[in-house]
Amino acid sequence: MSALRNDRSKLKVAEHFIGRTTDRLLGEHMRAAVPVNPVTVTPQQAKALYCRRSRSSA
Repeated sequence: MSALRNDRSKLKVAEHFIGRTTDRLLGEHMRAAVPVNPVTVTPQQAKALYCRRSRSSA
């Protein structure tokens, strides 16, 4: 496990065992910075915040 201490080694091992697309996404995740507002939003909260009211029938 000491060989996998750095992220580059982890990505090389991951690339061998998982598909290239998944490896690319894992790499993006590992390089990402901490979110400005690291809060988890529940589905109900997201619906309340972002869903539009139902459209009226025309």
